[in-house]
Amino acid sequence: LQRPYRENVVLEAENLSLGHAYKNVTFQLHAGEILGIAGVIGSGREELTRTLAGFAPHDSGILRVDGQSVKLTTPAKAVDLGLGYIPRERRVEGLVLFLPVAANITLADLATLTRNGLINSREERRIAEGWVERLRIKTPTINTLCLNLSGGNQQKVCVARALEMRPKLLLVGEPTRGIDVGAKRVVLERLIAANREDGTTLVVASSELAELRMVCDRIAVIAE
Repeated sequence: LQRPYRENVVLEAENLSLGHAYKNVTFQLHAGEILGIAGVIGSGREELTRTLAGFAPHDSGILRVDGQSVKLTTPAKAVDLGLGYIPRERRVEGLVLFLPVAANITLADLATLTRNGLINSREERRIAEGWVERLRIKTPTINTLCLNLSGGNQQKVCVARALEMRPKLLLVGEPTRGIDVGAKRVVLERLIAANREDGTTLVVASSELAELRMVCDRIAVIAE
């Protein structure tokens, strides 16, 4: 079972709008909650998620993070506020395909791995091997290029990197898109575990309503 979420609001949207993508979206997200955003492609679901990740700043309305009004103009600003992101298009936005598994997993955590301009390769290896084991990532070695992994294992690498950041709020776009049944189960179980064990707050956007019902505390439906 997921942890019961708490009363404090970590993210709040009030009449949030972006061009013709979505209009007047209002919701509150509580600490430790898993909120689902359901909708078909073209409903505005994906654009809303990208707004929260800093890729598509909203035109009007108010967005608050921990009670502070913000406009997320870049992904870096979202990361600075503790927002992690697993994109729908993992091969385009989620991975550096010509880097190895280990580098992709630790890419967002280089500050803690680097000293005097050099990466601590032993620590990088330890972190990567830990995630390979936890997520059952099928790869010959952690030095294998992500380009050579199956779609399901590429998605697991995306999940590993996002969770390694230890975000206070994780945004997930179509977490099981294009992966096999076994990989779907592992990815969903790991997201639930992050919520249960670490209290990670999650926003999961998907067209798969059955999957959202499996993992979410509440589901918001976005349409037209």
